[in-house]
Amino acid sequence: MATDSIFAFDQRKDIDGRTCDIGQCRDCSLLINCTDVQRNILEPQINDRIQALSSDQFYSVDASFLAELIRYIDDSNIVDFLFEQEPNAARGAMMDFGAGRGIVAAKAARFYTEVYAVELTLEVLQQVHAHMPDRDRIHISNDLDQVPDGLDGIISMHVMEHVPELNAMFARLAAKLNPGGVMLFQVPMLRNDYIVRTHYVFFNERAVHALSRLFPLEVVGVWYDTNCDFLTAIVRRPLSPAPAPVAETYRQTSMARGRLEQERGNRTLISGSAARFRGQFGPFAEPRWDDMTVRFATPVDLSTVEIQAVVRIEAAQPVALRIALVSSSGAVAEKWLELSPGWSHIRHHVREFRQLSGTPQLSETVTILFGGETVGVAFEAELALC
Repeated sequence: MATDSIFAFDQRKDIDGRTCDIGQCRDCSLLINCTDVQRNILEPQINDRIQALSSDQFYSVDASFLAELIRYIDDSNIVDFLFEQEPNAARGAMMDFGAGRGIVAAKAARFYTEVYAVELTLEVLQQVHAHMPDRDRIHISNDLDQVPDGLDGIISMHVMEHVPELNAMFARLAAKLNPGGVMLFQVPMLRNDYIVRTHYVFFNERAVHALSRLFPLEVVGVWYDTNCDFLTAIVRRPLSPAPAPVAETYRQTSMARGRLEQERGNRTLISGSAARFRGQFGPFAEPRWDDMTVRFATPVDLSTVEIQAVVRIEAAQPVALRIALVSSSGAVAEKWLELSPGWSHIRHHVREFRQLSGTPQLSETVTILFGGETVGVAFEAELALC
């Protein structure tokens, strides 16, 4: 979410009596606890400490809990709910993201061949893991990067609201799913007693659909617990691109590290009115560009084109990123952005770009150039027709 896409929505008292500014993203309708998102930007190390401490306190265990562990596993029904909605879902590897005590992971081990339980701190999870049945197939970690790609399922219970950079996290989770893999997440909706220092976002149904389209994922369904004001969503990574694509994306790039789309080739069919691509470039000795050429089945009016991207900057200081468009007629337009280290969401319309040569109007082919300083950049981008 770009800062300029958030507008004032409300003010609410949080659970501690603080007044918090609530914003809404005009792109996806997600509600944002702007007060604490801003605090997290200024003091991320304090946020990490608070998250870890609250996790250990909320999920603490004792001897009586461990004695009843099997009953807690039996009573856990979220894995059952997932298979009720997706009875044909593959049951290879899955991840319990934000595992807490690991109850969902333990229940999932009855269905999946391998289970990865990821939690911010491991003290509580290690205690419970030692008593879990099937624990030889349940792998615990506090590092998402240690979980391999190729998951058939992800379950995340009351975690997404704790993520201040939500788009970046969605991108990481979506990338770990196999084609056809499903992700279930449950989150609290906006109400005063759910506004706490580490709840940064509040979902609604439109936000689920908007975020899913960005990465892209298919929405299986959205359900509401109106007693608790919880939202549950299931999304799926598509098995393959839809037939009769409107546009084709060609990737032509020279990279110092990383490959595109896990070596799936340099040609991807895209359906609908948007072309999506992902890549990585740098660091280089000299500035370099990563280029993607998008060919539309019919000429498009370039005044209707918009670029959205989730970008990760690997640097200690803010850097300049160049986005340029070159049409098949030779017209060139560019925009320079200053981006801070870490993940950012950018969204810009072509009319905001500076025209360097010609005036892009109608074109069947558009080449997009990403580049800038000699740092590493990873991106998930979308070229869309508005």
